[in-house]
Amino acid sequence: MRRMASVLAVFILLASPLAASATAQAAPSRTPSVTALSTLFGLTQGGTTLTITGSNFRNVTGVRFGTASATNVKVLSSSQIQVTTPASSVAVADVRVVSTAGTSATSDAAKFAFHTAPPLTGASVSVTKSAGAFLICRSLTNEACGYVTATTKGFNGSVTCHVTKSAFGAFGSFWTQGANATTVTGMIYEGTSIEVTCDGIVGKNYNWAA
Repeated sequence: MRRMASVLAVFILLASPLAASATAQAAPSRTPSVTALSTLFGLTQGGTTLTITGSNFRNVTGVRFGTASATNVKVLSSSQIQVTTPASSVAVADVRVVSTAGTSATSDAAKFAFHTAPPLTGASVSVTKSAGAFLICRSLTNEACGYVTATTKGFNGSVTCHVTKSAFGAFGSFWTQGANATTVTGMIYEGTSIEVTCDGIVGKNYNWAA
């Protein structure tokens, strides 16, 4: 009986670290993650109502836009938060959710552009398909991608732009172009409608060949 007890004690001592290690490896991360923003643009004076989508929105202590803190932070669920944007200088800010478990990482999906307003009356953004071969970006689903040309006219100065919609969601990072300028975007997914937003002014192309 004494020998069996000793063997059992040794087994428990040996197994415990392994069990603890396995438990630690299996434990999911509780750090917040941001996957989408309801809008990517807002005025430098703040005041834009924004919904943040992601995961692990529990015990949230705040939301930061760069170094500035959002106001009216309302946790709607474990996957959505509603906030009011803070005041900021002209910039593209990283949006990060802070909780007792940690702070969400930066990503292209969690960036927000502050801009001055209003642009000159008649400011516009036009979108056309760029020349050149298109590629198959996702071979399993046969999704093609390529480039579009964004033309800005009538703004007060240089603007910050982003592809805000395409057939399979926004694709690419922010870029800057002049008040009256033409720029070829980064690669985006092909679709029947492409949308480019520059400082809150939207340009659309509804004639994209799918």
